[in-house]
Amino acid sequence: MVFSTYYESAGYDETAVADRLSAQGGFVLGHQIYPADSEAPQPYVANSTPWIRNVRVEGLTATGADRAGIVVGLPERSIEGLTFRNVRIRSRRGLLVRNAAIDTRGLRITSADGPPVIEERGARFSRR
Repeated sequence: MVFSTYYESAGYDETAVADRLSAQGGFVLGHQIYPADSEAPQPYVANSTPWIRNVRVEGLTATGADRAGIVVGLPERSIEGLTFRNVRIRSRRGLLVRNAAIDTRGLRITSADGPPVIEERGARFSRR
């Protein structure tokens, strides 16, 4: 499960990207490049800067994934209103959340290695 507003992807020099990420932090998932959570905000541009908001994930059951998922918004425009209801995930690693506001009241993650939710900069949660 991936919710992301980053678009740097395919066609990159894998060695150069690995060197950059090694020096600055971040990771690659598939062919998508995610910078470190310390990345500075870029200028916000109305009707151009990506924005995900008001999404509901309901009735999802997943088992055996490497990662429960990632929710990564931009520093200049967070993901807003992502809601989980009756979602159950069993994975090796937890859900990575950065620059996003999510409602986790209906989310249950069991991760084998580490915490069920990995909170990075700009992560905000509604929990009860």
